[in-house]
Amino acid sequence: MNLQQVNIPESVISLRGFAGCIKLKEIQIPYGVRRIDGDAFRECISLEQIEIPDSVNFMGEDVFGGCSNLKRIKLSNQLEEIGGNCFYDCKKLITLDFSENINEIRARAFGGCESLENVDLPDKITHIGMELFSKCINLKKVNIPDGVTHIASYAFSGCTA
Repeated sequence: MNLQQVNIPESVISLRGFAGCIKLKEIQIPYGVRRIDGDAFRECISLEQIEIPDSVNFMGEDVFGGCSNLKRIKLSNQLEEIGGNCFYDCKKLITLDFSENINEIRARAFGGCESLENVDLPDKITHIGMELFSKCINLKKVNIPDGVTHIASYAFSGCTA
């Protein structure tokens, strides 16, 4: 598929359906979208950056999984939940700016993000999920909030920096 750019109309409140658009480089998500559901942009390997508008409060499973060239993402300030494998194997992801409203990040959400070096987890997080940052081979520093009560199996496995 040769789809390279998408402008989504303001009437859309839930997104899904661009998985495997390997030429997609640019997408404008309008304010008003509330959910980005599972597999929405999975394996869009040409996507390098994206801004999630502040209207989004939920991101499902594997939304950006396999977007191997995604370097930067600005997350919504209203985001409360990040689904499992959401950014899995985003090998070039450098920067994460978490919303302070995030209270749940599911398993493997950032596994295989090989370029990630520093992470400041939001204060509302109480549970660090299974394999959350597994295979983040350049991860050097993680700030874990005082309220965390559980760190699951293999949460940081393969972090060899």
